[in-house]
Amino acid sequence: LDDPNEVLDVLKTDFINIGEADDSGVNSVTSQLLPIVQKILDHQYGWLFKDPVDPVELGIPDYFDVIKEPMDLGKVKERLESEYYTTIESAAQDVKLVFENAIKYNGESSEVGCMAVQLMEIFDSELNSVKSSPANNALLL
Repeated sequence: LDDPNEVLDVLKTDFINIGEADDSGVNSVTSQLLPIVQKILDHQYGWLFKDPVDPVELGIPDYFDVIKEPMDLGKVKERLESEYYTTIESAAQDVKLVFENAIKYNGESSEVGCMAVQLMEIFDSELNSVKSSPANNALLL
């Protein structure tokens, strides 16, 4: 592929389905990851990560000094439902950010940190199953 136009044609062909709807009209990233996020939310610890952290309610005024990019699973779910994500990796980064923030602020050995580690392990396992599906290769970028 020496011709830049050939490279462009290959890229267009390989990635034509990114973010496109499947037969049900649902974005492929959404159809792959929404069930995983819902599974995490339904886990016994999922409720803790569903809503944004409220530093006033929780009495942790330094939260936004420590956590510069807050994220919660409710927001990830909303973004999946609105088809905000065009790649599996971009959605996965936000899910992992939820747990990384919890670990960063609370410490890995804290009760919240242990819950975050456990849920991140579940997510990673489920994500690896999705990633290993040949049909999803173009959605991984």
